[in-house]
Amino acid sequence: MKARFVLCLFVASLWACGNGGGGEEAVCGDGVVAGSEACDDGNDVDNDGCSNACVACAETVDDCGVCGGDASSCADCAGVANGPNLEDDCGVCDDNVDNDNETCADCAGIANGPNREDDCGVCDDDDSNDGAVDECGTCDADPSNDCVQDCAGEWGGAAVEDTCGVCDEDPANDNTTCEIDCAGVVDGLSTEDECG
Repeated sequence: MKARFVLCLFVASLWACGNGGGGEEAVCGDGVVAGSEACDDGNDVDNDGCSNACVACAETVDDCGVCGGDASSCADCAGVANGPNLEDDCGVCDDNVDNDNETCADCAGIANGPNREDDCGVCDDDDSNDGAVDECGTCDADPSNDCVQDCAGEWGGAAVEDTCGVCDEDPANDNTTCEIDCAGVVDGLSTEDECG
């Protein structure tokens, strides 16, 4: 009977002390290595060096914290583990967000977008209303109102050629450089007699 009592006390003390651990029961994922735990990293994530069963990784832990990994699970677009680089919608990989989508953005800033800028600087995706700048600098989509060159070769200019063949913008100079006979012929020989 005495042996049974001692055995009961021994078993009771093991149970109360938690197998010599000061009464603490091992809880995997609490960040405290206790009991039969080989590791406890404070989470329940598997393959990060300490499994969710608190078993240590037998292989090398990569830069991403993956047991036996190749650092690809956290690599950025340049292959750098936990790197700062991101790939934009144009496929450009860098760490500068200020230039994202510049290489393939349309005039509205949309990556691979449908919009384009016409000659007048209007950005849209409708080719039917595209404007063009005529020689006078007027921009519209109506080719029927394009400007013309004056006699001096100036687009949209106001110079006209007078009857004498002189080209200028001053109507006061018209026909002052030549003689027009009475028949309206420049430097003509017709003269008006006394009877008219």
